[in-house]
Amino acid sequence: MPSINSPTRSKPKLGDGNSSLHHTTKRLLNFYKVDFIDIESFNKSVDIALSDPGDMSYKNNINSSYGKLYTQYKKFTNEEHLINRMERKSQIRNTLFRGITTLAIGFSIMFVYWVAAEFGISMPLLRVPLLRVPL
Repeated sequence: MPSINSPTRSKPKLGDGNSSLHHTTKRLLNFYKVDFIDIESFNKSVDIALSDPGDMSYKNNINSSYGKLYTQYKKFTNEEHLINRMERKSQIRNTLFRGITTLAIGFSIMFVYWVAAEFGISMPLLRVPLLRVPL
């Protein structure tokens, strides 16, 4: 249970009124694939770092590359969670809207039939002949 003085964790905003596709595209434009695509250079750096334990420059470079890659991974997974949350809220909102709309239409039809019955107007569904069962 969080204490009263603990800071609350802020959630990322859900789209700022943009569609989820635009929202994702805008965030993914910050990803530079070129930084991570050169595998041969990366493998060479790893081999050099492992062959000379005293040289820290290659190890720092590898740690930096892994740090960047991990940061991008976290951004992508957080973005996926954000999109799922946006879609779930949208689906719940649409379901509630459809349910309320269905109820409103049903009650309005029932109201029209009630008014027609009060004024003695014959309505189509009330003219259905009753089935008579012989005794």
